[in-house]
Amino acid sequence: MREELLKPRGKAPLCACGCGNPVKWVKWCKRWNKYIHGHNEKGRKRSPKWKLLEVEAPLCKCGCGQRVMRSKHYPYGWNSYLNGHNPIFSMLGKHHTAETRAKMCKSIKKVVGSPESRRKRNGLNSPRWKGGVTYKDKPPELTPNLKQAIRLRDNFTCQFCGHKNNGEKRKLDTHHIDHNRKNNHPDNLITLCKSCHADTQTADDKKAWQRVYTNLIKKIKKLPLHKKAIRIYKENKQVFYRR
Repeated sequence: MREELLKPRGKAPLCACGCGNPVKWVKWCKRWNKYIHGHNEKGRKRSPKWKLLEVEAPLCKCGCGQRVMRSKHYPYGWNSYLNGHNPIFSMLGKHHTAETRAKMCKSIKKVVGSPESRRKRNGLNSPRWKGGVTYKDKPPELTPNLKQAIRLRDNFTCQFCGHKNNGEKRKLDTHHIDHNRKNNHPDNLITLCKSCHADTQTADDKKAWQRVYTNLIKKIKKLPLHKKAIRIYKENKQVFYRR
C-alpha cells in the first residue's frame, strides 16, 4: 500500500522481455524496473560452468552439520570450514586469560573513554548532528495533554497502517504533517506508529507523505473530538504566549 501511494502519476511500462505485463516501481531508486523478477533470463542458455555451481555444498569439517560457502580465491571450489569454525583460528571451547582481559580493557578505555576521542565525537563531528536542533527548541504548547488529545481523537490507532496501542509501554507518535515543529495546530498533527513515523523522515519522500496525510486529515477534521483538541491547543497557547 505504501509503494502505491508513493508511485508517480502515470501507467507503468511493460516488461522488456515482451510478456506484456507491467513492471514494478522501485521506491529507493525512484524509477521503474526494466524487467519483472526472473524475466531477464528468458531465452538465455546457461554455460556448462553453471553445472558445477549447482552442486550441493559439502558439510563443515568441524561437525556442526552446516553447509560451507564457496571460496573467494577458487570460484568453483568449496571452503573446508565456515567462518570462525576452524579450530586453529577460532576460540571455540577456549577462554582468555586474566592478563589478556586486562590488556583488552585498557585498549578499549584508551579508544572509547579518552577525552580526545570524546571531543572528536561531539558537536559537528558527531554522526547524529542535525544542525543544532535539540529538544529544547520544541515549542511549549506541544504538551503531553495535547498529544494525548490527538491520540484520543484518532482512537489510539495509527492512521496509516491501523496499528492499535493495546497496553504497550511505548505510546504512539504524533507526526507533524508539514514537517514544521513550530506548527502544532491539531490540523497539522496526526497519530502514527513508530515504523510509519520513521518512513516519513526520509528527505526524498517528505512531499509525497505530506500529500498522503493531508488527504487523511480532511476526514479527521469532521470528528467531534477534533474540536476538543483545538480547544486544548488554544488554552496552551494563551498560557505560554500571553502578552
